[in-house]
Amino acid sequence: MVNVTSKGYFILLGFSNWPHVEVVFFVIILMFYLMTLTGNTFIIILSYLDSHLHTPMYFFLSNLSFLDLCYTTSSIPQLLVNLWRPEKTISYAGCMVQLYFVLALGTTECILLVVMSYDRYVAVCKPFYYTVLMHPRLCHLLAVASWACGFINSAVHPLFILWVPLCGNQQMDHFFCEVPALLQLSCVDTRANEMTIMVTTSLFALMPLILILTSYGAIAQAVNYWTSESLWDMWSPSYGGFPVLHSSLVHVSPAPIRKFSRTRQVHCPLLYCCHTEPQSTHLYPQK
Repeated sequence: MVNVTSKGYFILLGFSNWPHVEVVFFVIILMFYLMTLTGNTFIIILSYLDSHLHTPMYFFLSNLSFLDLCYTTSSIPQLLVNLWRPEKTISYAGCMVQLYFVLALGTTECILLVVMSYDRYVAVCKPFYYTVLMHPRLCHLLAVASWACGFINSAVHPLFILWVPLCGNQQMDHFFCEVPALLQLSCVDTRANEMTIMVTTSLFALMPLILILTSYGAIAQAVNYWTSESLWDMWSPSYGGFPVLHSSLVHVSPAPIRKFSRTRQVHCPLLYCCHTEPQSTHLYPQK
């Protein structure tokens, strides 16, 4: 039988411990959210209008900017609404939709960052073969594959959650719908779900992190050998945000669900949504 709550909605407790500063949180988060929207929209428009930016690097940056827009929009508007109003609720159907898109977009970003690191590896370490290896058709296929893998893989968790009995629990210790927070509401053994989280985290967070670091290790060696260009100049335009993204995913996901601290569970995703995204939009255009 598909899972339902007794009243068909959840109560999000995210910032209930600090009711007197909710207005401050609202203003700060809204400011970062608007910065994210403005910066990423600017990158997408500029990459489209300027013919000099019709290159694989900026094609992937445009994809990443659009993905960042979608990712933050999947959770931050709901958070802002709940900070503004006294009823901090979300419907069961809305929660499942939000859960799916947060997971899908987060996974897609991990994969897309690997593709972008490969693009930079080829550009720096195989410059004479760059136009052959990174031709437009391959770039489009890599982008489509990143989005497809992210959205297909992320269907697993929402389907599992649908069959986990919540026993009428409605108060979710988070500011948006996330798998660990939902599993904490269950009154049955969730070790199978926790194992699934660990496996998917290893595949779509730890493995991309290893591949990205490997690519940049090769780039660092090539740059140090051939030129005097600063490694930061190579790093910052494209990937300034990925360490925070992966540290949040690796820090939160593998831990046993019942051992999650409230501060850790709430603050790690918020750090990525409201700090990394605006930081990334500042770093991208520096190239």
